[in-house]
Amino acid sequence: MDSKEARTYINNHPGHILRPDGQSESKDESAHDYGYVCPLCGSGDGPNGTGMKRDPAHPDHLKCFACGFYGDMIELLAARDNLKGAGYIEQLKHACKAYNIELDAPSRPSARDDFNTNTEPQPDPSLTGAKDKPLRDYTENYKIWSAALKGCDYLTKRGISEYVQEAKDIGFCKAYKNGRDALIIPNGPHSYIARFIDGGMEKYNKAGPNTLYNAEALEIAYTFDMPCFVVEGEIDALSLIEMGILNVVALGSATNYRKLIEALKGIDEGLRPFIVLALDNDQAGRDNTLKLREELDKLGTDCAAPSNLYGAYKDANECLLNEREAFDTRLKSLNKTPSELYNENSAEHLLNDFMSDIESGRNQDPITTGFFGLNDALDGGLYAGLYVIGAISSLGKTTFTLQMADAIAKSGQDVLIFSLEMSKKELIAKSISRLSLIGMKPGQITAELARSTRDLLSNVNRNNARQMQVIKDSIEAYREYAGNIFIIEGLGDVDIDRIRATIANHVQRRKKTPVVVIDYLQIIAPYEPKATDKQNTDKAVLELKRISRDYCTPVFAISSFNRDNYKEAVNMTAFKESGAIEYSSDVLLGLQLKGAGDKGFNAEEAKKKSPREVELKILKNRNGGTGARIEFDYFPIFNYFEER
Repeated sequence: MDSKEARTYINNHPGHILRPDGQSESKDESAHDYGYVCPLCGSGDGPNGTGMKRDPAHPDHLKCFACGFYGDMIELLAARDNLKGAGYIEQLKHACKAYNIELDAPSRPSARDDFNTNTEPQPDPSLTGAKDKPLRDYTENYKIWSAALKGCDYLTKRGISEYVQEAKDIGFCKAYKNGRDALIIPNGPHSYIARFIDGGMEKYNKAGPNTLYNAEALEIAYTFDMPCFVVEGEIDALSLIEMGILNVVALGSATNYRKLIEALKGIDEGLRPFIVLALDNDQAGRDNTLKLREELDKLGTDCAAPSNLYGAYKDANECLLNEREAFDTRLKSLNKTPSELYNENSAEHLLNDFMSDIESGRNQDPITTGFFGLNDALDGGLYAGLYVIGAISSLGKTTFTLQMADAIAKSGQDVLIFSLEMSKKELIAKSISRLSLIGMKPGQITAELARSTRDLLSNVNRNNARQMQVIKDSIEAYREYAGNIFIIEGLGDVDIDRIRATIANHVQRRKKTPVVVIDYLQIIAPYEPKATDKQNTDKAVLELKRISRDYCTPVFAISSFNRDNYKEAVNMTAFKESGAIEYSSDVLLGLQLKGAGDKGFNAEEAKKKSPREVELKILKNRNGGTGARIEFDYFPIFNYFEER
């Protein structure tokens, strides 16, 4: 019997080894409430014993409700016979002996040889520079630290059970360094990670060679024809182990990805496991995921990088703490054989979900823009995707977008605005100024009563009772939906990472996904200061597109124009600093003065008109028609666009 068959057989037949508890002797073993006597603590031996039962979510795992054991039969037998410190493959061999199973000889080389994880002393040039100095063995230290773990609940508070902590020999050292307490995470007999738990700047201290954590997982992965998950930190790996995913390797840091590549190079190409890249859900994690994918492609090693594994959270541990059930579902969908995972890319596999979305009404309804003509041109309004709007300076890009955002908020949808140029008060004043105009009754609209942005910010005549009443009425009208508008102010310090983190925080706290507005694209803080403006803008566009896909929401970005296009009709080439805008956006909109590009057109004269005559042109619409023009009257003093 091969390893995979043996593991399945052992976990499906616990009754071959375990006695039924006092309440299950007369039942069929397949009954959902069938229980066993725990061989570790004896619970269940009697009519009223607590006993041990299968986990309905993980049927190959058993849980003792008395001593707290949680694991499969292979781990249970290892715990019973004092073999917890052995690797999972050794534990499997031990379980096979208990079941009288003859295990087929492995047809693949041992991953332990590839990773050099044997326990014989070896040179440690990374620490001493001496090629013949043996590595230090920390086994006795681990025993002391492990015994002291009861004084530390750090991992328990982070969702890691005592069983997993004990199984992975986690320890605790008081005053480990400079009086700071540390969690000890062993990584074989010759190295460990000390995780400081006091919240200081320095989080980790590593002793011994800098190796992959839980490297045995690669052997587990290809032995059982399962994927190998790759995470960044050791606590992330423990979080997946907590969820029943034993086949997980931790890099130790985002920049340590080359060690995984070197390890895989030591395994024959045909024997390498399928890799699931599950690095942190931040910019550094995404950048290193791209690098790893490139390196794995060069090796000819298949991989996947699911973008929604952690949902709105940064990493595996945050996701474990905040949405354990959903996280478990996503992990199960990935913890399959490479063939099963690949077949899920087929259109046939997706058809059932596709039809289910249609029948259940889960497909997204359009979100109104507040402009009927624009809604019609966009097939009902805004959908999930990246929208980019551009115009020459002083033509009302921000004003138009803000008016649209107010309409979205008024419909009950949250809007998250990243204002990278204007202050929060300026944006609020623009909205109230507009409301002071459109709130007037017919025949009452006068400059005396409607207020401009400047009036509201610096020149309110508090002695004019009529003006003050208009302002108060406008503020109350704004208050009706202002609770759905969230403004993040920045000036050169808001980058893509902060944008993504803020959206995640919003979803977590509001339990609603917002429409996202970026004002404006070209002043998002650069991801790489040494890169060109074009490279940084291209990167920002691609990441905003990724955000719109990951959160299934409209992302509306404002863009500046090249100066060469100030007198020309709006077109795709007008968008500044980026070819990615043209290719990555789902919808591309251009605002222009009516008549722009016509012979004899004079932009300065057109700007003097009151109201200004403005056109919005749909330059690109990935899933709809293009070329439509919507005409507006623009009242710049009062921040108002009115469809003609």
